[in-house]
Amino acid sequence: MITSIDTRYKFFWVGNDQGIGGVGIVQAEKWVEHVLEVNQISDKIFAIKSDVGFTILTIFSIYSNQVGLNNEVKDSSCNKL
Repeated sequence: MITSIDTRYKFFWVGNDQGIGGVGIVQAEKWVEHVLEVNQISDKIFAIKSDVGFTILTIFSIYSNQVGLNNEVKDSSCNKL
């Protein structure tokens, strides 16, 4: 948990062992109990689905490919997106 003066937060994160990629979403603690699904699509694409009142909200966190990566890696990430 991350803490500020008034509010506590939870950090949802996914990544890989190579140290490239990795994405996260910070959510206020009061909303954590409303999380329905955490979906790691890849080490660069991550989604959280939450129940927000009468609506289901899906938040995506997407890490763009680095310039130094080859086109095959970049195409693979684009296809998953």
